Amino acid sequence: MRNKKIRGLKRRTDSMVKRIEEETKCFPDQFIHGYWHLPLPAGRGFISSSKTPFKMKRLWVQTLLDRSERLIILKTEKEMQTRVIVVIDPSDLWNSHLIVFNQEDAFKAFFDRNFVDQKWIPQVMNGKLLKAWKIKIPRSLESVSYLEKIMDEDIGSRERELWFLGEFT
Repeated sequence: MRNKKIRGLKRRTDSMVKRIEEETKCFPDQFIHGYWHLPLPAGRGFISSSKTPFKMKRLWVQTLLDRSERLIILKTEKEMQTRVIVVIDPSDLWNSHLIVFNQEDAFKAFFDRNFVDQKWIPQVMNGKLLKAWKIKIPRSLESVSYLEKIMDEDIGSRERELWFLGEFT
């Protein structure tokens, strides 16, 4: 049995990039619990499918990074304390998104993941993996990597690497 190709791939990708660009035309002004976020605007089946070409996935990640740089440039004097971060889950892109924190407490709480069932362990960013993705990281973005360890009674334990690119200092 042959794998069917994904129908409307170019149209869906163009639509997704356009939606990301639309959402980041202006600096966000609607913050809930100290942050605003933009997940990749498409269904998990499309984003995470093994049938979706890698070049499309790379384009989505690059778009998030480029638009985060745009938001940083758009900051006014009153937004200078906000932090713009892109979260990339290379193992499942559907979990990737752009976040703007307008409260320092929300930013710190987001990165405080040292619980019994979930831990984030700082890692050295995997340069080989980044090169394999062939993404251009804007100079204004710092990069941080974490190994996430999740312990769940029902599904057991799992690990994944998470990339964070943005404003950390």
